[in-house]
Amino acid sequence: MTDFNEELRLLERRGHRTSPWDNRTVLKNVLRTSPKIQKLIDDAGLVIKPKPQKTETRGVSATPPPKKSTIFKRPQTDEEWKAFHKTNETNMNKAYASPEGYFKDGNKLYIAGTRDAYDVMDWIRIPLGSFKNSKIYKNIEPVFKNDPDIDIVIGHSAGGSATLELEKNYPERKITSITYNAPVFERADPEKILNPDKRPMRFAVFGDPVSRLDTNAQTTFKAPDFNLQAVKNIANVITEPSMKNIQKVAQTGMPDITLGLHKMNGTYSNPSKPIDFVKSGLEGAAVAKTIGII
Repeated sequence: MTDFNEELRLLERRGHRTSPWDNRTVLKNVLRTSPKIQKLIDDAGLVIKPKPQKTETRGVSATPPPKKSTIFKRPQTDEEWKAFHKTNETNMNKAYASPEGYFKDGNKLYIAGTRDAYDVMDWIRIPLGSFKNSKIYKNIEPVFKNDPDIDIVIGHSAGGSATLELEKNYPERKITSITYNAPVFERADPEKILNPDKRPMRFAVFGDPVSRLDTNAQTTFKAPDFNLQAVKNIANVITEPSMKNIQKVAQTGMPDITLGLHKMNGTYSNPSKPIDFVKSGLEGAAVAKTIGII
C-alpha cells in the first residue's frame, strides 16, 4: 500500500496546498478526483462529514418559528370582568378610529362594525350567510391570515359577524371569538345559559334591537340615552327653520335611534345602576313633552 504521506507530497506537486491542520480539507478536495486517496480513506476508516450548507433567505426565515400557543382564560370575578370589558372597549375605539377599521394588540384582533354606507349595504349579507363577501370581512381576512399568532378576535356589531365568519372559515386556527352587540340569531339553549363554562363569549345589551335575537348572549343593562338636547334642537328646526337652529343640530348631531343601547363604549365595564334608569325615565318624559306626545 502506498504511504499516506507520499500521497500528500504527490498532491503538493500537483498544485494542492496542504498544511498540518487541513489534511481533511485536502482529502475532501481530492475526494471527487482520486480513487487512490478514496481507497486510503476507506482503509483508514476515516469519515468526512460535509459541512451543512446555509440557505440564504431574505425577509423571512426558511423555517418560521412555531406559533406561541396561548390559552384564553375567562374572567371569574366581577372586577376581572369589568377590566376585561374595559380593555376591549378601549381597543375597539382604536379600531373604529383607524382608517382600516381594525386594531391589533399582540395576539388579539379588534374589528369595528358599520362605519359607512358601504357597510350598511352589506347588512343583507348577514342573514343570507354570505358575509365573507362583505367589505369588513375582506378587509380583515388578509390581516388574520398573515399573522398566525392571532388567536383571539373581538368584534362589535357587524365586526362581530366578521369575527364569527373567521371562526367558521378557519377552524384549524381554533380562535377564541368574542362579540359585542352582534346580529346573531340563536335559539335559547339551557346548557349555554345555566352553565358558566358553556356560555358563548357573545355579549349584548338588553333591549338592543341589533342583538336581541341572540338569546344565548350574556346580557347587561344600560339605561336608554334619549339625548334631550338633540331632540330639542331638531324640534326647534321644525318649528323655526333658521340657520342658527340648523347649526345647533349640526353641533349635537342626530339622536341615536337605538337610544345608546347598541354602543359598546363604557356599557359593559360600567353597567347602568337603578338611579340611571330613573334619570333616563325623566329624560324620556321630557323628550315626549318636547315633541308633543304628552
